[in-house]
Amino acid sequence: MQNDFYKKAFEKNNIECIVPGNKEKEILQKIIFPNLENGIVNEADKLMFKEICNKIIMENNVDGIILGCTELPLMINKNDFDIIVLNTMEIHIKSI
Repeated sequence: MQNDFYKKAFEKNNIECIVPGNKEKEILQKIIFPNLENGIVNEADKLMFKEICNKIIMENNVDGIILGCTELPLMINKNDFDIIVLNTMEIHIKSI
């Protein structure tokens, strides 16, 4: 979320990329490290992640979510939201 390579790629196709605010980034960082990076899926963390995403979805009329960290698919899948969920790890693997 700190780098803008996803944002730049989407902007080339006239797609706006919304990034969580600093407070939300801190929460997401604590969800990913240390638990998810060690394969630990915590239901409370999943609920918090979904709450942050749903807030962004509602406030910004978002059409899709980018799972930009390779650990996130351990916790989140396409059925967790009613919008498109882009699993970047899966996308990279398929492109190889």
